[in-house]
Amino acid sequence: MEQLGVTASVTTECHLPIGAGFGLSAAALLATATALNHLFNLGLTPRDIALSSHRIEVEHRTGLGDVAAAQAGGRVIRQGPGIDARIERYFDLPELLYSVSFGPIHTPTVLGSPARMEQVSSAFPSRSPDNAEDFFILSKQFADKSGLMTGPVKKVLLACEHENIPAAMTMLGEGVFAYGKKARNVLLPFGEVYEFRVSPTGPEIVGEQR
Repeated sequence: MEQLGVTASVTTECHLPIGAGFGLSAAALLATATALNHLFNLGLTPRDIALSSHRIEVEHRTGLGDVAAAQAGGRVIRQGPGIDARIERYFDLPELLYSVSFGPIHTPTVLGSPARMEQVSSAFPSRSPDNAEDFFILSKQFADKSGLMTGPVKKVLLACEHENIPAAMTMLGEGVFAYGKKARNVLLPFGEVYEFRVSPTGPEIVGEQR
């Protein structure tokens, strides 16, 4: 708000665990900037909002690519860093997603460690996923090779694998997200199950009171 030159009171509501790999800091930044832009008629474009949000994320080490993904809808494949890289969006996950979380992984600790980041970078797949199923396979391989996968996460992923349920690790968070109708029952023994779906859009104004 200081950068935008406005004063307001902001309340952010969220039904997912904070700091657990759901990209909530990016979502909150995009939502807040979109609302302020609308409320104060600032004339910012969606790209202006995304650029500012991405810069803040990087400065505070709360994320690297979440704004690029959340600025519009779908499952994404990014071909480079930042919001202006080539981004492919796919709307091929129509069913619900489910997740369990065992807690946060402190994102600045990982992003601020050259050794950890080198291991993470070397774990990136050498190719893009062919489809949604391949997306889960490559995501799971990345979580394992990056050294970020914990024991509890591995246990849940094995349970999903046993039932042929597409699943991968939330990034960066100690948790698992899984796809499809059977996923909820498989995740239930491991803790509270969160339900959500892939958004078809980026941030939107859904109501207004003045």
